[in-house]
Amino acid sequence: MLHEKSDPALKKWLVTRAEAQDEKMALGLMRDLSMLDTRILLKKARAPVRCINSSGGFAFFTPTDIAVNKKYADYDAVTIDAVGHYPMLEKPAEFNDKLRDVLKEFGPRK
Repeated sequence: MLHEKSDPALKKWLVTRAEAQDEKMALGLMRDLSMLDTRILLKKARAPVRCINSSGGFAFFTPTDIAVNKKYADYDAVTIDAVGHYPMLEKPAEFNDKLRDVLKEFGPRK
């Protein structure tokens, strides 16, 4: 779930953490995830949905189809190149910059 250019130490850390988890929980999560209908979740969101995702470009990952998701919700996404499932760990500075930009859209709390 990481880009091939990800830091090997990060890969090792993630694998160690994953291996320490309850196998039954992980199997249940993967089973339920395969039945998840994102369209229904987006329709029910009733709030803006914003994502920071990988731009894709490697074997296991398909980039988010922003145009399709916009059909179901107030949806938008920004992407980061050369990251996998963990952009916040793989490129934390770029992730934080993008997060700040996304949050600016909503302005200060009132």
